[in-house]
Amino acid sequence: MAKDTILVADDDRVVVELLSLWLDPHGFTVAGAADGMQVIMAVRRAPPAAILLDLMMPGGTGFDVMKRLHSNAAMQRIPVIVMSASVDPELPHTAREAGAAAFLSKPLEQAELVATIRGVLGQQPGRPQENRWESRGSAMSSDVDSRDGTPPAPSSVARIWAQSHDMIFERLAAVEKATNALRRATLTPEVRQKGVLEAHRLAGSLGMFGLAQGTQVAREIERLLGDQAVLAPETPHRLMELSAALRKELEKGPA
Repeated sequence: MAKDTILVADDDRVVVELLSLWLDPHGFTVAGAADGMQVIMAVRRAPPAAILLDLMMPGGTGFDVMKRLHSNAAMQRIPVIVMSASVDPELPHTAREAGAAAFLSKPLEQAELVATIRGVLGQQPGRPQENRWESRGSAMSSDVDSRDGTPPAPSSVARIWAQSHDMIFERLAAVEKATNALRRATLTPEVRQKGVLEAHRLAGSLGMFGLAQGTQVAREIERLLGDQAVLAPETPHRLMELSAALRKELEKGPA
């Protein structure tokens, strides 16, 4: 039986590779798109069964992409699952109002992801009905069906970690550069923006490697570093502590 294709729209190739590893045993093939234009081109070339859409991408937000998809009669039939590392409590509602079929918080969880994809595909004509709107924190609970496959072997996750090692530590370096610049009072808008972006990416992927503490630390760094208000005197020191804790987590590697 041919596998359904899930288009993963995310500029973080670490996330794309991990999702491919997660979804393959459950009958799905993953195609990647790094920005909004690639999403539209991929859909026109070969419409996927569903789209996993990150909200923070180069060349426009995920909401911009959804607007373009919904302006086309053929494209608007493809269910979109929005995913984001943002902790904004209003985001699931905003995504639903924009036309998303579901919302998932990063870092993603394999069982929830598989159940959500099956659910939105079940809403399409000709498919069995399953779950409808779901978001993390809802009543949905689902385990990975062992008949469809098993969670990826630790060795497979470790392989992706090894392949992504340099990129992950380059992201850490951008965070450390920003926090050091803040401590020295030499932080520029460009260095700040880069540090916030890379902290956001780390927050969205580290939990998928089993580094839940790394995700929490990266989120706190993103919050403090991205705060444009007048910073408390202790903020630079706190950011230095968090950066050191993040490095320690990354040096541990996958759990």
